Amino acid sequence: MADRKLIHLLFPNLNWTSVNIKYGMPWFLRNSFAAAVVLPNTFSRKKINMHLRHKSDENNLSLIFHEAVHVLQHQHLDKQWPYSFGYIRSFMWHYLAWSIALFLKGIFKEKLKLKKALEFAYNNHPMEIEAYRKEAIFWDAYKLSGENLSPIIFIQLYPGLITTKCDYSQKPPRFAFVISIILSILIQILKPLLDIFMLISDLIWAIFRKNTQ
Repeated sequence: MADRKLIHLLFPNLNWTSVNIKYGMPWFLRNSFAAAVVLPNTFSRKKINMHLRHKSDENNLSLIFHEAVHVLQHQHLDKQWPYSFGYIRSFMWHYLAWSIALFLKGIFKEKLKLKKALEFAYNNHPMEIEAYRKEAIFWDAYKLSGENLSPIIFIQLYPGLITTKCDYSQKPPRFAFVISIILSILIQILKPLLDIFMLISDLIWAIFRKNTQ
């Protein structure tokens, strides 16, 4: 990861040993607009996967900073539920709940079409707002002088960019929170089976393409 030391200095309280960097998006987000995503490890209580769409994205400090904010949210919210496992985690409940509530608001209150309602939910998501706000502040400082400075000097010049805590504290609507808990349980049950199915499908498709070339 580009300037891993700088990111680690900016997020001194993150448990980076529990974060796995993976190149390529998970199969269910391959056609999404996202350049990166932070998701729980399916078979772990604590581990988190940071997926980058392209290996070159590791050189995009703005993107990495944004995802590090989500990791911070993840680890902060995990403390609220000590019995977490896989996708059954507080972070997923909060993220899914806000996505559901804001999407429904976009559809029924704002009278938006499906695609616009999805964009509305993403753009107004409290956890994304925090990540984009902090990312913008960091990137403005980095573009100004950070590219020419060592990580230590950059931190000394911009100590206010050191991010030690998660600012997210809002609670999603209760109905959406309940739905998100149910969804997280269903995802945890179905995802391993779907992962195996997609792996086999990808292998069959790769063999088919090789034989037809």
